[in-house]
Amino acid sequence: RVRSIRMGKLQRAHEGLLLMLRLWGIVTAAVEDSMARHADGAVPRVSSFALIPQPLSVDRDEDLKPLSRKLIERLPMPAPLPVWHQGTHGVLRRLMDIAFGSFGFAWEVAGAAPPRARQAVATAVAVAVAPALALAPGTASSLAAQARARMTVEVCRAGCWLAADNAVVQWVMRTMMIPRAVRWQVTEVVSGSRVHLFSRKPPRKGEARPVIFYVHGGGFVANLMSMDMGVIGRLANLRSNPIVVATEYPLAPEHMYPAALNVCSNVHEWIHRRFEVSKTVFVGESAGGNLALAVLLRLLDSGAQLPEGVVCAYPTLHIVPSTSPSRVCNNSDPLLATGIMRMVVDAYVPPLEDASADPFISPAVAPESMLRKLPPIWLQAGGLDPLLDDTIDFASRLRACEVPLDLQVYRGLPHGFWSLDALMPEAAAAVSRAVASVGKLLE
Repeated sequence: RVRSIRMGKLQRAHEGLLLMLRLWGIVTAAVEDSMARHADGAVPRVSSFALIPQPLSVDRDEDLKPLSRKLIERLPMPAPLPVWHQGTHGVLRRLMDIAFGSFGFAWEVAGAAPPRARQAVATAVAVAVAPALALAPGTASSLAAQARARMTVEVCRAGCWLAADNAVVQWVMRTMMIPRAVRWQVTEVVSGSRVHLFSRKPPRKGEARPVIFYVHGGGFVANLMSMDMGVIGRLANLRSNPIVVATEYPLAPEHMYPAALNVCSNVHEWIHRRFEVSKTVFVGESAGGNLALAVLLRLLDSGAQLPEGVVCAYPTLHIVPSTSPSRVCNNSDPLLATGIMRMVVDAYVPPLEDASADPFISPAVAPESMLRKLPPIWLQAGGLDPLLDDTIDFASRLRACEVPLDLQVYRGLPHGFWSLDALMPEAAAAVSRAVASVGKLLE
């Protein structure tokens, strides 16, 4: 028992040291960034204070990065923040460690297999290894940290296929998560991408109906719509009897920006040709929040009719390699670690595009002349999410431009919490509030 008490004290001291290292990383990164900007004479591109600074050459060139920055980005922390050892957070961390660890290991083992067979071999190995990692949490954590730090699109996409993007999981999620009252479910193809329609009853000719335009997440590289079926089902079952239009889109890196945005814009135009629309609300989570807001900015730029409002959860709003407090403190988020974010930026943004200046890539940098014309915006963010500062920066600019805004920050939630409502009560409350927000906008 004495040994157990000593180990517990040692673990708590270790966790405190890790937190101090993260805070020290924030301070050193801020000082180095300030010195670099002073030397370069860099001028911010937005007038308001931002937690995520505009990137410099040091953000893109590995040879120019100081050692402290490389430690933040490249060396996986020995353990996550203390909260990830407690209660449901601990359960979620262990589950994600098993998932990332088993599939990362399996993908390496399957490396010698022919390209077409690698997916099947890796899946079989991952299924076989997962039970062993469940019994060895230390090994699972180590393998998961390595997999996250060296994340590639192929590994990410293969893991997402196994967890969410295969036909079996899609059928199960539709069957279990879509309410029976939502009887009208149709899939059509627009601009080469599938568009899924959900409603309690089919639209009748000449009948004006509210429409919810839903864009799924997945880091622009994977299709995780099946994980959103619970939210989609609740939206389709609102009292206003809306039609939920949930669109897929071409994935990076085969289809880099602006391919996904073009398809989403085309689907929005198709909605108004396909239905008699009374009101429209955009809904998006993670990368889908980015695309929903980018479509909104395009509509604003072209002078087209805007929706009644936009509801976004943990959106990716500033796609730059710069550090920020949340990106440092939460760099070991089980769902969105630093290596995964770096992979997403490299996959989605073309080499010659400046994401820090293009509002259709990074909506957070949209000029104030556009922001002042936006409809009501509802934003949700998790306090444990590396993308928290994306939302805070954007909300600060919206408030300064007097845009109707509702910002909700759930301190105990990580990235992707809409998919965690069955595990975390706070996530369930967030989903309920988001659905209620959409209902209010459609009233």
